[in-house]
Formats: sequence, structure tokens, C-alpha cells
Amino acid sequence: MNEFRIPFANPAMSEASAEAASGAIKEVLLNGHLSNGEYNRKLEEKVAKISGADMAITCSSCSQGLIAALAGAQVAMLGERDRRIKESRDQMVIGFTSSFTWNSTIAAINAQGCPVYYMDIDYDSWCVKEYPMGKGPAFALAVDTFGTQFAAQSPVPIFYDRAHSLGQRFRHIGMASVLSLSPSKLITGCEGGIILTNSPKFGKAYTMTRDLISRLSEPHAIIALENLKKLPEILEWKKGTYDYYKSHFPSFQFQQGESNHQVIGMLVDTKKQRDGLYDYAISQGLEVKAYYKPTHLQTSGYDWAGKLPITEDIASRIIVLPSWLNCPRGEIVDIIKDGVDIVQRMKS
Repeated sequence: MNEFRIPFANPAMSEASAEAASGAIKEVLLNGHLSNGEYNRKLEEKVAKISGADMAITCSSCSQGLIAALAGAQVAMLGERDRRIKESRDQMVIGFTSSFTWNSTIAAINAQGCPVYYMDIDYDSWCVKEYPMGKGPAFALAVDTFGTQFAAQSPVPIFYDRAHSLGQRFRHIGMASVLSLSPSKLITGCEGGIILTNSPKFGKAYTMTRDLISRLSEPHAIIALENLKKLPEILEWKKGTYDYYKSHFPSFQFQQGESNHQVIGMLVDTKKQRDGLYDYAISQGLEVKAYYKPTHLQTSGYDWAGKLPITEDIASRIIVLPSWLNCPRGEIVDIIKDGVDIVQRMKS
């Protein structure tokens, strides 16, 4: 049983949707085509159309999708890669990225045998605005933080970790953009991910890599297709919830930019205030989040501490509120306001 009266995430699956999905899953179990089949193709077609991509490729998770995209790109560029290696034998390929992200972003870069070089985010979008050229071969794995679409400037090949961003029509796909269908996301398949590309050459390589390491089961695709039917309603609710929270907490800073508002966080005044609010909300049965803990503070090796001041500041003051379809927004606001008052009294 969930210990929280108001959980952080609650998938938008109705009884009718569950019944429809159950029937289709039963059919799949009986016909024996359990993975990477008809329902995967339907899901790919729908998500490509929604996202404005020429091609969508389902996979078992966003994390595996990132790995498959980075690995597939190397396969697609073997000739060019061999030439680069000959020209720079002593140089490793570097992956530029944000430290304000989930650890799987870093794992995807590390899986290619590449060191990570972190860039600081900005105070508006909470994304990296610009990536450098680098002194040798490099690529960027940009993060659309919390579903905020941001086309970063990059002189090197750019991939996008868009785990939170399903539902948007993207202006820039990059070498690949990868979406998530995990349980806490705006649209869920229970698990799963989707690689987007506009390149037939790279799409072929991503598909080949997906088929080797990251196929999506038909039941997962069926559940995602059912949830997609609620996409317009969910997007409208998310936007309304973002506006609602902003109007009730005008003194706190909210993320700016073009977004589906998959995750709604606000920056309070200090880390001490955030920690007090977090503890109070949890004590009232309201599940909130205080993420991300920057990945550069979790890893050993090169000492990045203090070198990404905006990332560290935002991570220390952020509190993220539930925003799932039909969540009790008024009750959530009341609990947080009570928490703010209590923390303020404790300060004085």
C-alpha cells in the first residue's frame, strides 16, 4: 500500500482503458508474438506524428534508448569515425552534458567508453544553453530538463535526452531524441522508451541496435497506446497546474520556457527552507521530490564541486510538486503554504 495520501505520480489509466488493454494483451499472449510487433509499429507511428519526427523506434527504456542511439550513431559513422581516430589517436571522444539530470544520462555516455564533461545550466530553463567545440572528437547529450524543450547551440553532434518530453512537437530532433514511457511519466507503458530521428541512415542503425539490446514488449506498447488517448487532456491539465502553482506561490521561481510541464518544480529561498518544506510535506502524507542531486557530486575522479554554481544552487533549493491528472491541487497548495509558514516561524 502506498504510504502517501497524495503520491508524487499517479498514471492516468481509467477502468475502461485498463479493460481495453487487458483484452489486447490477452490476444498477444495467445498469438505468441510478444515483442516488437504490430502494437510497437502503431505506437511508433503515433509518436512520430505527435513529435514531428520522420521516424520513431520503440525500445525497452529511455536509458537503453540513449545507449542504443549513441552506439547506433557510431555504427552509422564507422568510416568517418575510423578517419577521426587515425587523425587523433591520443584523444578520447568526450560527451558534454548537464549534471542536473538522472544518472542514466551519464550511464549512457559511460557505456560508450567516453569521459563526461559537465556544462552548467541557466536560471531560466534549467537547461544547458550552449556546448563548446572541444579540443578533440566530442558530442553533446543535451537534457530537456523536466520536459522543457530547449534547442541548445552546439558545434558538435547533439543528441537529446527527452525523457520527460513526450507530447511536444520538436523544432530540433538532433542526431536522436529519446523519450521515456516509465511509470512516472506523462504517458506510460509501465516501462519503455522511444528513439526519434529524421535520418533514414541513423534510423536503420538505431533499429539494428534496438533489435539487439532493447526490444519493447507488445503488452508495454498496448498500455502506452491506451494512455496516449488521454494525451490532450493530460497536457491541458499539466499547463493548468503549472499556472495554478505559479499563481499561488508568486514569490518563488518557476522554470521558464516551452514545456509540457511533465515535472513542476519551484525554487524556494534557501536550502534550509526547502528541507523544512520537504519534511513537513512528507509528514502530511504529501509526496514531494527534491531532485536532482547533481551527478557531478555523486561521482569520483575529477573534482567538479563548485565548478557548476547554478546547477548546485538550483538543486539545493528546488522542491517538486505532484501534478498528475486530477491531483488535488488545492490541498497540495494548502499543505505547502502551511509548511512555508511553519518554516518561517522557526526562522524567527
